[in-house]
Amino acid sequence: MLITSFMVQKHTIPLLDISEKGLAITVEDQDLWRSGILEFSIPCTIAKPLIAKLSIIKTHEGCVVRGDLTGSVLLPCDRCAEETSIEIAWQFDDFEPNPGLPDESGGVLETRIVHEGGIDALDIGALLWEEFLLALPEKPLCSETCKGLCPHCGQNLNTGPCACQKDEGDPRLAVFRTMRHS
Repeated sequence: MLITSFMVQKHTIPLLDISEKGLAITVEDQDLWRSGILEFSIPCTIAKPLIAKLSIIKTHEGCVVRGDLTGSVLLPCDRCAEETSIEIAWQFDDFEPNPGLPDESGGVLETRIVHEGGIDALDIGALLWEEFLLALPEKPLCSETCKGLCPHCGQNLNTGPCACQKDEGDPRLAVFRTMRHS
């Protein structure tokens, strides 16, 4: 398998460049990630360079792409909003069908194989961006025990209690607070 480092502006690979044995590439271009983060206003900063290692095999129906994405990013904690480091260690397998390949319903399968300048090329930039988004946690947390923010004053409860008066709830329901589960 041919191994190469991949640092081009458009992030596409002409299918003609993928031999019968396949193609192994490493994508280290941090602008791929930074431009997407800026374009989509994601509150994320790259802490340790994001590196993708891909193995691409061309078939009669399209391309099989297997890869690893590693690095780390800084994201705000979902509970307390403090910046937290998130390690990325993501593995993926993807199949990109040839353009026009039909699906089970008779429609056409979506693909990241694009037609550029008279040749077909695999858009690995789009594929890697999607895998990056899938690698991010839905709710990033600084720790599993994060107490979050006080809903009244905004105090970070991880650093100590706030001075807000505790709401005892509706006094008509006080009798239910004294009940015990059996």
